[in-house]
Amino acid sequence: MRYCSSILLVIILLLVSLAASASPVPGSYASTSGSVLGAQWEIKCGVETTSVPPDYSNYNAGNGWVTYHQTFLGGTFALYSDPAVGWGSGTGTLNTTSIITQVQFFNSIPYSSSFTGVTSGTFSVGCPMDFAMANGFGVGETSDPPYLTKPATYPVFLAADCSPADGSHQFGSWGDVNDIIVRIDANCATPTHQSTWGTIKSIYR
Repeated sequence: MRYCSSILLVIILLLVSLAASASPVPGSYASTSGSVLGAQWEIKCGVETTSVPPDYSNYNAGNGWVTYHQTFLGGTFALYSDPAVGWGSGTGTLNTTSIITQVQFFNSIPYSSSFTGVTSGTFSVGCPMDFAMANGFGVGETSDPPYLTKPATYPVFLAADCSPADGSHQFGSWGDVNDIIVRIDANCATPTHQSTWGTIKSIYR
């Protein structure tokens, strides 16, 4: 998975982008095959409306780590049909997404970051979903030397209205997540609809 948002900074590899280019701060997450972004699923448009002060209790004289707690409200998710793994497609809305990031320092210089995250949501047909991310790590950010530019292989930075940020607001951080777990309530009742025999056969080919 890959991500992209504005503070710091697989089943399938996840890419994340967190944009510091907007207030409130939006986050964006997407699956990747290494070359194709968001082909299997994506999460986006949750916004961080308030900022929690960093926890410096494990940081002393330029060494140790600083912990950041971020809460994103709302947003949307989408799963796209993939015959290779056997799931169908669906979209829905998110509740609250919680991200905890730890940044390691040595001689006052940040040299690594890791994070975990959890969220939940509801499909448009009413079924609940839980989504957990683990073993995430920061890859780059725009705010510290050498002032990196986010690669195009990560989700775009988003403006406060969830549209792509313009060229003068490309600020934030990005990283990878190696492990995700998704739980979907298989006992959830869904509406019925008419279909043809040919359509039903095509699902199981």
